[in-house]
Amino acid sequence: MTLPPSASTDLFIARLVSRIQPIVPPVTPVRSAASGGFNTDTLAVVAMGNFETAQASDAMVRGISKILAYRLSRYHRDPFGSKVLTAEVGSSKYPAGRKVSMKVISGHRDSQLTACPGGNLYKRIPTIRTWTAAEM
Repeated sequence: MTLPPSASTDLFIARLVSRIQPIVPPVTPVRSAASGGFNTDTLAVVAMGNFETAQASDAMVRGISKILAYRLSRYHRDPFGSKVLTAEVGSSKYPAGRKVSMKVISGHRDSQLTACPGGNLYKRIPTIRTWTAAEM
């Protein structure tokens, strides 16, 4: 798989908001600030657009899947799995200290009171999981 020399890594624990990090070895884990309250052991992928009104194209969904496949495979994460995370200060949805079971690939709205990533992209998360697994 070919990836750009850098990628913004919020939707998703993979959570798709933004932190720029080189995708060339060695890749040092970066503590994202994208997932407000769930920044430890997570990463994020940015999807630019208003996906409440615009459709999420197959090309974009495929690109997200490729980035997630690359990153999740490095940490042996199952795209269909879940992980218990502890909320930190900063979540608008959960108080600090609350343990929450999150899907490995989840939407920003799963950890925050937000519409992000928009209904039209959020409904594609099952496809993203499937395509990510196929890329791994």
